[in-house]
Amino acid sequence: MRIFHVSRPEDWAEQKRGGALIESTLDQSLAEVGYIHCSFLDQVEGVAARHYGAIEGDLVLLEIEGDALGDLLKVEPAGHHGDYPHVYGPVPVTAVVAEHRFTRDQGVWRLPAHLSAS
Repeated sequence: MRIFHVSRPEDWAEQKRGGALIESTLDQSLAEVGYIHCSFLDQVEGVAARHYGAIEGDLVLLEIEGDALGDLLKVEPAGHHGDYPHVYGPVPVTAVVAEHRFTRDQGVWRLPAHLSAS
């Protein structure tokens, strides 16, 4: 199962050097929140719109092999937005199988053309 995490390129570069994704969400760490917020592909654009609307510049969309995370990965309800994947521990960089440039199209975050939410 593939899951996705949105990050600023500079934040991901720093974590990558450290060997693991430890950012829960924008400006919050795994230690602060208790888990890492992730999304399924069809949820990515909505998450970006809700949480990254004020960000200037491009983002990076990390594609993670969820099966590599074992029991750290849990799919849980997230209010009225449905069920989301949460990771209860650091994500090793080896579980990140792709990094996608994530940009806006006419002010709206859009999945990269080579990915499809269908």
